[in-house]
Amino acid sequence: MMMMCHHFQQELAIACPAARDQSQYNQAWAMMCAFRALAILTWIAPNVLHTNRPWVDESWTSRHALLAAMTRLAEASNNIADLEPVHTAANLLTQAFQQRWLKFENPADIATQWPAFAA
Repeated sequence: MMMMCHHFQQELAIACPAARDQSQYNQAWAMMCAFRALAILTWIAPNVLHTNRPWVDESWTSRHALLAAMTRLAEASNNIADLEPVHTAANLLTQAFQQRWLKFENPADIATQWPAFAA
């Protein structure tokens, strides 16, 4: 995820001067991750706790999506003062999901695959 974030920042910085400031960029990135994670929590039905369903396809499920979003949020919001409560919640949710769904203990199982970086 950090490689994608870095390349996104480089491209954004071409047209957006604020993206050149690492602190501003980190804060904005964390806010975007928070928005995305909270959106995912509203899109996926609570019954995912008991029943997993395909999200993108059979290999990327609702549980993958939840864990990826929460993990990304926890990482992005670390050391962002304005998001400290969100960071704590993301860590707690990630831990609770991983304890409930032991299949996802390995971080590689929920890592988003970015085709552009596979080459």
